[in-house]
Amino acid sequence: MIRHELSALRGQDQLTPELVFRDPYVLDFLGLKDRYLDKDLEDAILRELKSFLLELGAGFAFFARQRHIQIDNDDFYIDLLFYHRSLHRLIAIDLKLGNFKAVQGPDGALPALAG
Repeated sequence: MIRHELSALRGQDQLTPELVFRDPYVLDFLGLKDRYLDKDLEDAILRELKSFLLELGAGFAFFARQRHIQIDNDDFYIDLLFYHRSLHRLIAIDLKLGNFKAVQGPDGALPALAG
C-alpha cells in the first residue's frame, strides 16, 4: 500500500522531503554530552547504527561513511550515505554542529558520487 502511494506521488512529481523525513530527529540514545564535535556525533551514530536507522524511519539502508565526491577539482566527503529503498534514492547526511552550507553543481543538482 505504501509503495503504491509513493509510486503515485512520484509519478505526479509530488514526493517532497517532508513526506519522507522527520523533523526533528531525537538522538538522545547516542548518549552524547552537552559539548561534542562533528566526529563524535558520526562515531556515536555508527556505534548505534540500528537505533539511528529506526529513528530515520522505514526504508533506509546504510551505504557508506566518508564517501568521496569531487566538485570542480575540490574534494569533499559525505559523512554518512544511505539508500532509501522506496524512493530509490541516495540520501546524503552531512553532520554539522554549526551552520550548514549546501554544495551544488552548476546546474543546481548535487554532484555525482566519485569513485
